[in-house]
Amino acid sequence: MSWAAFSIKNRYTIYALMLAILVFGAQSYLTLPISLFPETSPPVVTILTQYPGATALDVAEKVSEDIEEEVAALDGIAKVTSKSQDGLSVVTAEFHYDVSVDLAAVDVQNAVSRIKGSLPKSISEPRILKINSSDKPVITLGVSAHDGNLKKVRQIADNEIAPALQRLRGVSSVDIFGGYRRQINISIDRDRMEAANLTLSAISQAIQTANISKPLGSIDNSRREVLLRFDESLTTANEVKNIPIRNENNQRLLIGDIAEVEDGAADPKSAFLANGTEVVALQILQQDDANTVEVVDRVTAEISTLEQAYPDLKFEVATEEGSFTEQVTSNMATSIALALFLASLIIFGFLESIRRAFIVSIAMPMSFLLAFALMKLNGMELDLVTLSAIILAVGMVVDGAVVVIENISRHYDEEDLSAKEAAIEGTNEVFFAVLVGVATTIIVLIPFQFLTGFIGKVFGPLSLTMIFAFGASILMAVTLIPLLFFLFEQHKSTIGTYIKKYIAPFNAGMDKLRDGYLVLLDWSLKHRAILLTGTLLIFIGSMALLAMRGMEVLPKLDSGSFFISMEAEAGSSFEQTKSIVHDIEDLLNKDPDVINYTSQIGFEPDAKFFGDAGAMGIQQAFITVDLVSRKERGRSIWEIEDQLRTKINRIPGIRTAVLKAMGGTAKSTTAAPINVQISGPDLNQLNTLAKTVADRIRKIDGAVNIYRQWTLERPEVQFTVDRLNTAFYGLTPSYIAQETFAAVDGLPVTQLDASNGSDPNIVVRYDSTQRKVLDDVLQTKLKPGLPLSSVAKTDVKLAPNLITRENLVRTADVLGFTYNRAFSHVIADIESSISEMEIPKGYNLKVTGENSDLKESRSQMLSALLAALVGVYLLIVAQFRSFIHPFTVMLAVPLVAVGAALGLINYR
Repeated sequence: MSWAAFSIKNRYTIYALMLAILVFGAQSYLTLPISLFPETSPPVVTILTQYPGATALDVAEKVSEDIEEEVAALDGIAKVTSKSQDGLSVVTAEFHYDVSVDLAAVDVQNAVSRIKGSLPKSISEPRILKINSSDKPVITLGVSAHDGNLKKVRQIADNEIAPALQRLRGVSSVDIFGGYRRQINISIDRDRMEAANLTLSAISQAIQTANISKPLGSIDNSRREVLLRFDESLTTANEVKNIPIRNENNQRLLIGDIAEVEDGAADPKSAFLANGTEVVALQILQQDDANTVEVVDRVTAEISTLEQAYPDLKFEVATEEGSFTEQVTSNMATSIALALFLASLIIFGFLESIRRAFIVSIAMPMSFLLAFALMKLNGMELDLVTLSAIILAVGMVVDGAVVVIENISRHYDEEDLSAKEAAIEGTNEVFFAVLVGVATTIIVLIPFQFLTGFIGKVFGPLSLTMIFAFGASILMAVTLIPLLFFLFEQHKSTIGTYIKKYIAPFNAGMDKLRDGYLVLLDWSLKHRAILLTGTLLIFIGSMALLAMRGMEVLPKLDSGSFFISMEAEAGSSFEQTKSIVHDIEDLLNKDPDVINYTSQIGFEPDAKFFGDAGAMGIQQAFITVDLVSRKERGRSIWEIEDQLRTKINRIPGIRTAVLKAMGGTAKSTTAAPINVQISGPDLNQLNTLAKTVADRIRKIDGAVNIYRQWTLERPEVQFTVDRLNTAFYGLTPSYIAQETFAAVDGLPVTQLDASNGSDPNIVVRYDSTQRKVLDDVLQTKLKPGLPLSSVAKTDVKLAPNLITRENLVRTADVLGFTYNRAFSHVIADIESSISEMEIPKGYNLKVTGENSDLKESRSQMLSALLAALVGVYLLIVAQFRSFIHPFTVMLAVPLVAVGAALGLINYR
C-alpha cells in the first residue's frame, strides 16, 4: 500500500495526527523561549575578588596572577583573562564550548579554594559567577523616594526589594546601583586626637571592644537548661558617641570629645541617572536558559505589588530588552504569515482553484507547527536566527506541496479518474522526486550541525530549524495533500469557471514569460560559446564585486539602542565624572531622535555587570540610549552615533568616549570588532607600543572609536619608609600602611546592630578637611607627636588605571569599531600598517577581536560547504546512476555568486 493510499484509507488516524500537530505545535510556538539573538558566547566563569585599598598593580600581582595560574591548569580551559583595577580583581575563565558551565564553575571554585590561603588576608571572599562581567541586565528598575531620600531607598532596596525580585523565576541576580549606603562616620579631629595623646588604632580598638555580643555558656540544672549571653551591641550613633576611651595620661574621654559622629552615608562612588534624575537602580540579570520576554514581564508585573508595599517609593522601568525582543520576534512572525499568504495567492493563480489553493494553504502552516513542536522537543528558542530560518524555509515548504497538488490535479482534470484515484496515482508518481528534492536540500544543511564554537551556535539552530521545516513539509505533501484533495474534490463545483475567467490575465502573463524563456533557451543552445563566455565573465565580475564589498562577521542591526562608554581623564574625581555625564546628557536631550537614556556612573564593588570596559572606577560611566522607531527617524543608528561622537569629543575632561550599538560584536566575550593586542612583560613598553598602534589605526579610513583599554596617565604617590628610623620608634611598615589607610580612606572597625537588620559599618578616619591634599596625609599621626612625614618619603609616578592579562601574559589592547566601510577591508589596512612597526624582542602583536571570529567562521563554513557539495554529489550520483551527469548539474552552483553579489551590492 502506497503512502497516499494509507493516508486516505486510515484518514481518521491522520485526522488525529493533524489535530495533535495543531495543538502541540501551537502550544510549542507560544511557550518557546524568546531571545533576540542565540547565545553565542562560550561557557564563562568570572571570579570577583575585592582587595580594599590596593592599587591596580597590587591587585594584579597579589591576587589576579595567583588565581589565573591556578585556573589556567583546569581541563577544558580555552582562555584566561584578568582585569585588575584599584581594589578589585576580575578574572574570567573561558572554557571550550563543549564544557558544562555548571561543572566549570565547580572546578573554578575548587581551584580558588586551593590557593585562598596564599592570598592577602584583607581580601573579601572571592565570588564565583557563571556569567560574563559584560553580560547586560535584561531590565533595570529605577527607584526613588517622593521626599528624595536616596539613603532610605538604598537601604530598602538592599534589604527588601532586591531579595523579592531575586525570587522571581528566571532571574539570575539583582545588582543594586547608586543611592547612598548608610554608614556611621566617625570623623576624627587630628588636633584634638593629638592633644588627647591618642592614635587612630587606639580609638578603633576602643570602639571594637565596646561593641560585643557573645555567648557565655549555659547553666544546666535538673529541670532545664538556661543559656547565658553577654550583649553590649551598639545600636545607635549616639551610643557610639558616648563610648569611653582612656589615654596614656589616664584621662577619661568620650569618642564625641575628639570626633564628630554622624549617622550618615558612605562617600558616593556610584550613581544612576534615569533621564537625568538620580535614582537607585535594580539591574536584573536573567538565567542562561530563561525567556527574556517572560523575565521582563514578571519583573514588570511585580512593580504593582512593590508600589502597594512601598507607597512612599516611586518605581519606573529605566531600560528593558523585552519590548524590543518581542517587537522583533513579532515582526518576524508577521513576515512569516505574510509570506505564507503571498505564497497562497501565487499558488491560487497557477492552480486556478480556490479549493486546491486552500489545500496547500492548510499544509504550509501545519508544516511549521510540526517544526515548532520539534524545536520545543530539542530545547530550541525563537530568535532572529531560527525565525529567519522559518522565513527561508517558506519557499521550499511550498515546493513539495505544489508539485504534489499540481500532479494530482493533472491526473484528475485530464484523465477520467476519481478524486481518490487521482490523489493516489498523482502522489505516487512524484513521491520519489519530491523526496529526493528535499533530501538534497537537507543534505546541504546537515554539515552545519557539525560546526563548533561561535559559528556552530549561529548556524546550528538555523540549519536544524530548516531541516525540521523541510522534513515536516514532505510529510504534509505526501500525507495531508492527497487526503484533503480526496475530501474536497468529491463534489464538483461551478465556481472554477468564474475563477479562471478573472485570473486569465495572470496566466496569460505567465505563458508569455514561459514563451520568452523558451526563445532564450533556444538561442542559448544555438550560441553555446557566447553563452558560456558571457556566463564566465559575469561570474568573474560577480566575484570581483564580492571582494569589493568585503566581509563582516554578522550583519549590523539597527536595534534602536546604543551605549556610550565614557572614561574621564586620569585623576578625575567622582563629581567631575558626574559633571561630564551631565554634559553628555544635555546633548542627548537636544537630539530629537532620543527618547530615553540612563547613566551608570562609577562602580559598585558587589555588582556583576561592569559595562563594556570589563571593570569600572569613579572615572568611568556607561550610558544606555534608546531611540524612536526606525520608521520615525530619517537617520540610521550609525549616523546618529557618528554625529554624537563628534559632539561628545568636544567636551573637555574626556579621555575616551566609545559609542557602540547593541549587538556591536557577534560574541559578548569579544570586546570590540577591532582589537589589536600587544603582549609582553613591561608596562611602560606596552603603553608605548599601544600608543603607537592607536595613532596608526586612527589614520585608517573606516576605523572609529579607537581607544586604549588602559594608560599610564594616572598620578600615583608612592610612599617609602626609613626602616631604621621606623624601627627606632617601634613601628613596622605594615602598621604605618594600615594607619595611613585608616586616616585617608577610613577603616570599618565594626558594625552597628541596627533594628532593621541593615547593620551599617562604623568607619573611623580623619575629618574631611584634614585629608584633602598630600600634606594632610603626611601629617597622619602614627604615635602621639610622630607624623608620617618623620619616617616616610613620597615619590609621584604615573600608574595604570587597569592592568590586563591574557593566558598569564600582560597585555595592552587597542580597541575600536568600523563605520561606513567593510570590516575585512579595515582589518587588512590595520594589518598592513602595524606590520611596518618594529616590535622589541619579547613582545608580540596580533589582531584579534572579530578578526579571530571571522577567521574561525570562514574556515568552518568553507569546510561545511565542501562537505555539503560532496553530499549533494553523492545523492545525485545515486539518483542519476552516473558519475558524470552530477557534475553537469553542480556546475550551476558557483553561479549563485552572481545573485549574491547583486543582492549584497543593493543591501545597505
